[in-house]
Amino acid sequence: MKRSSVDDEDKFYSGKTSDVVRQLALLGYAIIWVFKLDTSSGPAVPREFQLPALFLALSLLLDFVQYVSGAIGWTWYNKSLYKAQIEAEANVTPPGRVYYAAYTAFFGKILFVTLGYVWLLYRIGWASKLFAPNQ
Repeated sequence: MKRSSVDDEDKFYSGKTSDVVRQLALLGYAIIWVFKLDTSSGPAVPREFQLPALFLALSLLLDFVQYVSGAIGWTWYNKSLYKAQIEAEANVTPPGRVYYAAYTAFFGKILFVTLGYVWLLYRIGWASKLFAPNQ
């Protein structure tokens, strides 16, 4: 397998993971909406689902941070190559700091969507007593 193939696989799977995490976070909000409370001031999220909603929001925020930090890092690196007058076809090795923020956000959003779903499914199971023994 060529190095370029490894890069292609990395981009494919990390991109798909980002897409799935984003879709799961939005689906989590749809699930929470099913359990919304109708109050005099409008719909409200039940207290039991506020923590999962927060985790899902953090996941979406980190999704945004991942792409913004990647754009900032790669723009900075590209401008530094331009200032150093490195030719467009030259082989270069980017410094690790270009990746750190984006990778941290990538793994953070996976963590938060997982925590959101674990807590959400726990609360749904507990609230509906789906897993309670017959009495």
